[in-house]
Amino acid sequence: MIIKPYAIPFDVHQIEALERRIPRSHPKKEQIHQELKKYMFGQQGEKEVFYQLQFLPEKQFYLFHNLRLFENKRVFQIDILILHTHFITIIEVKHFKGYISFNDIGQLVHESGEVYENPINQIEKHKLQFQNWLVANQFPIPPIETFVVLGPATKFSPKNKYTKHIQKLVPTSTIFPTILELTQKYQKPFLQKRQIDQLCTTIQSTHTPLQKNVLTNFQIQSEELIRGVLCPNCVSTVMDRIHANWFCPNCQLKEENCHIRTFNDYYCLIRDTITIKEAKQFLNVQSDHIVKHLVKKERYKKMGKTKGTKYVLTFKENAY
Repeated sequence: MIIKPYAIPFDVHQIEALERRIPRSHPKKEQIHQELKKYMFGQQGEKEVFYQLQFLPEKQFYLFHNLRLFENKRVFQIDILILHTHFITIIEVKHFKGYISFNDIGQLVHESGEVYENPINQIEKHKLQFQNWLVANQFPIPPIETFVVLGPATKFSPKNKYTKHIQKLVPTSTIFPTILELTQKYQKPFLQKRQIDQLCTTIQSTHTPLQKNVLTNFQIQSEELIRGVLCPNCVSTVMDRIHANWFCPNCQLKEENCHIRTFNDYYCLIRDTITIKEAKQFLNVQSDHIVKHLVKKERYKKMGKTKGTKYVLTFKENAY
């Protein structure tokens, strides 16, 4: 059963919004583009692994993608969590293009020469933190298995100086049978169905998505962003508002709801509340009436009265 389905993490949406709103001539455009490219490539790996795991018997397994939990005020992130009445599995996905190997001190080395933290040590730390999280939330601790799954484009070099725990490295193509085999290894139930349901609810309620201040991180001012409703086809072309629709003067696209992604961008890059004046400026619309119609149409919660009125934005998936 899929409890928390695969979705692009919010912090990746933030970088995506920034890349979209930065002019092509901006000196940091390429840096932001490469950062987004790196994150999206990693997400391809996680998406493929999660797809393979969806074939597990849904009445026995409970799947979560991209969890961010707190243990004793320390945050930890899990790429994929799998619950079963007999055991729990924590998966870390590593997706690189080309060969990876371990050096003699256990660091992960890409064929390009880039060096990364040992993902096996990383996931074992997450296992310990999740055990502490279970205790803090008054759940029993069942057996917990950990695996580092290599994305489809990743190849593991046989020339390794560090071989400890290499069995925990699993290619995407074999993760499904690897998890199924655990049902033979663990035949004693540690969690009742009622406890699994409670655990799912607690995990969902305590998950805290990562939100970055991307403008600060890249040292960019909000005034540097492109304003207006951007065409989903032409990317940087600002659309016109004509007869209750958005019209692209470049490709002639006409759509009704392209403003939703603009509100999403504001939410990702600036703040989660917006005034009518701020909305007019960011959407590049002169009419109070049109902007009030749009925020009412999207059912954003209204706060305050008269000049102090603000609207509470929500991030809407699959927006134009």
